[in-house]
Amino acid sequence: AVDLAISPQLCYRFGDAATGIYAHFDAVKLILRSITSVSTSRIVVGVSTLVQFTPVSNGSTDDAFWTSAQACDAFLPLAEPVVDGNATFTFSEGAEGMTLCYRFQGAAAYTAYDEAAFLLDALDVTSPTFVQ
Repeated sequence: AVDLAISPQLCYRFGDAATGIYAHFDAVKLILRSITSVSTSRIVVGVSTLVQFTPVSNGSTDDAFWTSAQACDAFLPLAEPVVDGNATFTFSEGAEGMTLCYRFQGAAAYTAYDEAAFLLDALDVTSPTFVQ
């Protein structure tokens, strides 16, 4: 049986610190600060493409862009707004292996996602290719 007279307690660990017990709280709001997946790894140059990011920050507006630079702060192009996990990107020139730079609403800086699952290729169509 559960004793409803006992106040709930939150056990939480920040990074590598020791786990703490937080006995008095009214509400807990966990803010996800990491992207786990992207819906595509290839975009055709000149074609607007909807990209979905997971997890979705409900109701928030984040920002994202891909860059060929080694770091997100090397230059800051105009980022696209990510609303409820969705953003539309259009590239004017091709590039391969671009790093995703993502900034959650309220965050001061972009986070670079340079693992293979987040890299993007913007492909130029230079001639027709026929698949048989």
